[in-house]
Amino acid sequence: MEKATKGLILEFVKRLNQNTELGKLEENLFDNINAIIENSEDENIKKLAIDLEDKLIACLDLVKYQYFDYGAITYNIESEVDINWEPKGLLPLIKHCA
Repeated sequence: MEKATKGLILEFVKRLNQNTELGKLEENLFDNINAIIENSEDENIKKLAIDLEDKLIACLDLVKYQYFDYGAITYNIESEVDINWEPKGLLPLIKHCA
């Protein structure tokens, strides 16, 4: 998948989640971090909060980007593995051997 297509889908997911519980939670996390940055007088705490915000952004982006890998793996599974199998269990095997 091209980078521009991935970017389009990621933006779609971002906008889709804006008014959901996940989107509100994400927004609340960033609001809280920004409040710490703005209200803290300790420069070390501000630096830690900025670092936390950067890592949170990176983590969220990686999780969203990971879904593309899940899609690729699913495609491979569907084309390489018979997914219509049914578990046999032990009873048919026991009856067959008896």
